[in-house]
Order: sequence, then C-alpha cells, then structure tokens
Amino acid sequence: MTRVLASSLVAFLVLVAAPVRADEAEVRYRACLVHKRAGRMAEAERECRQALQRRPSHVAARFTLATVLRSTNRLEEAATELRAVTRAEPRHAQAHGLLGAVLVRLGRHAEAIEPLRRACELAPTEPTHWGNLGSAYRRLGRLDEAIGAYRAGLDRVPDDAGLLNNLAVALRDARRYEEAVVLLEQALAVRENDARLHLNLGVVLRSAGRHREAIPHYERAFALDSTLHDALFDLGVCHEQIGQAAQALRAYERFAELVAQRDPRRAEQARARAATLRP
Repeated sequence: MTRVLASSLVAFLVLVAAPVRADEAEVRYRACLVHKRAGRMAEAERECRQALQRRPSHVAARFTLATVLRSTNRLEEAATELRAVTRAEPRHAQAHGLLGAVLVRLGRHAEAIEPLRRACELAPTEPTHWGNLGSAYRRLGRLDEAIGAYRAGLDRVPDDAGLLNNLAVALRDARRYEEAVVLLEQALAVRENDARLHLNLGVVLRSAGRHREAIPHYERAFALDSTLHDALFDLGVCHEQIGQAAQALRAYERFAELVAQRDPRRAEQARARAATLRP
C-alpha cells in the first residue's frame, strides 16, 4: 500500500507540472526525494538523472544522486558527482564531507584529507567531518595529526561520544592508555548502552594490564551486541590472566563455537588456549 501511495504521489507531482508550468527539473527532483525516503533507490536515481538532464546545474539533485550512489555502494560514481557539486558550489560543506568519507571507504586516505579539511572549515560544529578527518590521518599512520583532528572537533563539540571514542582509540594506538580510559568513561556517560564503547574500554583496560576492571565491560559489550565475538575471546584472556581458569575456558569455548564457520583459524586458536586450561 505504501508503495502504491508513493507512486501515486510521484505521478501527481509530474501531472501537475504542465498546467502550472512548473520547472520540470524541480518536479523530477522532488519525485526523487519521495522515492529515496521510501528506500526505492533505483527509482530515485532515475528521477535524479532526469532532473539533471533537464537542468545540469541543479546542485541539490546532483548531491542527492551522489547519496543514492553511495548507499548502493557505487562509490567511484558517487565521488565523481560529489566533485561536480563542490566545483559548482565550493562552500557546500556536506558535499566536501561526503566526498572525503567516500574516498576513505575507497581506501584513498591521502586524497580524502583535503575535502575533509574543507568540510571542517565550513561546518566546524559537525563532528562527523572531524571524525572522518582523524580516521583518514590514522589510516595513513599520521597519529599525531589524527589526535589533533579529534581534539579540534571536541573543542567545538565537547560531549560527542563518537569523537571521544575515536580519540581514545588513537591514544590507545599511541599506548597512552590512561588518557584513553578517561575519554571512554566520558563517552559512556553520554551513551551508557553503547556496546562498541564498552568493548573499546575493555580493550584499553586489558592493554593497560587492568584485566579485572576490563571484564565487566567485555561482558556488557557482548550482552548488548552478541555479534561482538572478540569480546568473548578477550574476556577469556582477562579471566586467564587473573587465574580464573573455569571462566576463561567457558569464554574461549563459546568464542570458538560462534566463529568456527567464519574464522576457523581463530576458532582453533581459542580451542588451543582452552585446552591448556582443562584439568
């Protein structure tokens, strides 16, 4: 029923264009938005392209087309459209930011730096841009610049849990564990039921040798998201490190059972550790 109603709305938008001499490109663009909101990406792409055929300078239609292409994992095409948007409208912060994010997904991290910097300049309170810029630096091995980007974002959006998490991960990479713990605790004060934050805090505490403190965070992470299988393996490590052999054995065996099909090498690794713990 929803599909029928949406299709009828699209037809209505097209039909009313003639009597009022509406801009047909705009009508097609609005139809594109209707399809996109309904999750019909093929139809949304078609309407966007028809809008651009009628008016190639329609920046909003081109940007929306890029978002559709990205959502269907056609990243190179999305990047091409986003470059066109930034040429036509150099102060389009979303286009610069999305171009950088797409380039990061393509693994072209060095190329992503400039559009992400530009996005941060144009929209300095948008945490996503700072997060992506820091991630690009981090993947290039430029850890100090990654930390600087995350801190710059937090200067503008102090309580953003995503940036707090990203900065903590970068500090963990730099073996600055105690700083990372503080940041992840701040992030959890904002999003207490975030499984990934609990997992990352467990990892940092384990890396700092604080195995007993890490255990409840690994348990909470897996309870919130049972696809976080690494939490179980690390949980086994922590129990093993503090002499709790029975708990470690259960964690390793459960981990091996869950990942046996997807990652047989790691499943075997867990079984080998479990074997050393059996009486």
